[in-house]
Amino acid sequence: MPSIDAARVPTLLFRADYNGTLAASRCLASRGVKVTLATDSFMAFSRWSNSVERVAPCPSFSEGPAVLAQWLIDYGRNNEKSVLYPTCDELAWLLAHYRDQLADYFYMYSPEAATLESLLDKRRLYEAANAVGISTPRTWYPREEAELPAIMAEAPGVIVKPRSQTFYGTHAKGERATKLVQLQRIWSRYRGSGFAREVAESMSDVDFPMVQEYLPLTASRVVSISGFAGRSGELMTSRASCKVLQLPRRAGVGLCFESVEPDPQLQQSLEALCARVGFYGVFEAEFAEHAGRQFLIDFNPRYFGQMGFDIARGMPLPWLAQLCATGHEDQARQLAAHHPASGERQYSADSLALRWHLFFGGMLGAISSTERRQWRRWLAARPEHFHDAIASRNDRGPAIASMIGRMWNTLTHPRSYWRSLRGAVAAISVLLAENAADYISLLGW
Repeated sequence: MPSIDAARVPTLLFRADYNGTLAASRCLASRGVKVTLATDSFMAFSRWSNSVERVAPCPSFSEGPAVLAQWLIDYGRNNEKSVLYPTCDELAWLLAHYRDQLADYFYMYSPEAATLESLLDKRRLYEAANAVGISTPRTWYPREEAELPAIMAEAPGVIVKPRSQTFYGTHAKGERATKLVQLQRIWSRYRGSGFAREVAESMSDVDFPMVQEYLPLTASRVVSISGFAGRSGELMTSRASCKVLQLPRRAGVGLCFESVEPDPQLQQSLEALCARVGFYGVFEAEFAEHAGRQFLIDFNPRYFGQMGFDIARGMPLPWLAQLCATGHEDQARQLAAHHPASGERQYSADSLALRWHLFFGGMLGAISSTERRQWRRWLAARPEHFHDAIASRNDRGPAIASMIGRMWNTLTHPRSYWRSLRGAVAAISVLLAENAADYISLLGW
């Protein structure tokens, strides 16, 4: 590839309603990159960021891979060649499968289709992980309802999950079952959710949901190792964080995070996994720490939700992707080497979302006034190394749009919000009890 100035190449980003997209936009714009945001939503918070140069109306992901791929080809024909990097599983799959058609119009840093499918299909992911010595939760892949009673007899509690989120009909993350009748009902419902035809054809049996042993959250925690893998699988850079609060609690989006020291053995195992499947680029691997062991839950081969926390900790992943996509891998490697992880404890939260849940939880009598005060003081204390996922004094638009959207969703989907709120109450209570000493020290009590 001829030498080009990476900062002068524009970038096209998707998923305007995603924290990772906002983080990527801010990171790239701060280095002079012109960011175009493709979205079909007027109120998606990222489109109101001053880091976005322009907005391009695009089809919804629900219209399927072929429609989106054609839109990208048409966009590429009519615009300057841009960097295109995935912000979600759908786009990661699409870039790999349509790589030949898109290569003339976009700079990409995307592995081949077989690599992406081995990571986006959890059955194949777990098989590859086990092959390099990474533990995974006990998981079953029933093809018939008649297999469910035997599974329920082996595990006191399970979670039914789709094998992939790639162009998946409902985007449901999973549901817990403690009784056979629950398992049968949930499994049958997930079995009928359906994937886009192209995905179902490329991932064998992906439309059969999997059943996974439930690891009690009161006795485990979720730790992420994220970073950037080179073409040979080596980790150019990495960070680790602990997800201390997610909503819904059992299988949801992370809300609050704390930095932790990455496990060197897990880092080596992830390098072996990347090398085995041929993956390179930005990633996040989620592990459940339970009973002294680490179990791989998921591997995201793309930009991810709490990426802004990693950027704030000196790991500019979107810029590394921009450099590699435009032929500057050596420069990316040097940059990563010059930004080692800090040993200081750091924090991140979507403070707007947390305040919203505390406010409505208090109104409904679901969260005590003591708990509300403690969490508000935690947010107000603003540790020296605190990163806010959305709110920024230099970029207020996303925070305003996020709050308007949250109010609208609460009013229009009250039952869904109440289910999330109940999970939040339990999570906040457990978190306060488990970390009381740390928070008292943090607040200077």
